[in-house]
Amino acid sequence: MPDDTLIVTILRPPVERLVSLYHYWRNLPDSTAAAVLEAKRLSLDEWAASPETDVAKSNQMTQLLASGVVDLDKAIVNLDKCMVGFQWDYEAFLRRLSMRLNVALDMHHEKVQTIEKPRVSYQTMHALIERNTCDLALYEYALAKWGQA
Repeated sequence: MPDDTLIVTILRPPVERLVSLYHYWRNLPDSTAAAVLEAKRLSLDEWAASPETDVAKSNQMTQLLASGVVDLDKAIVNLDKCMVGFQWDYEAFLRRLSMRLNVALDMHHEKVQTIEKPRVSYQTMHALIERNTCDLALYEYALAKWGQA
């Protein structure tokens, strides 16, 4: 990759991301993907506790940033090469990105929530946290380094 390549990543709290993913999959029409069918068949509690058949439920942010392996140190090294934003601060991140690239970006962003999500049980939170310790550590690292920007 050329030296002037800008890599951008936007992070979301890991447990929130997983709960959202579950609901997204449940509402996908006509999908035959095994992970989607599992989400449609199981309650959130059952899905969170089910065996790790889907990579999306286990440290996905870490894997994406560490070339497909669960390696927190490698993920942090690669994250440090990125321009990092947070989903909860999306518009401010786009403004910073626009200034850095010196281009006008469409700043219109409408948060769309198509379904009301029920509260997450303690058991489900615990299961998702246990399965995503690296993602949680990565997110905490990012918050400490860039969360106030």
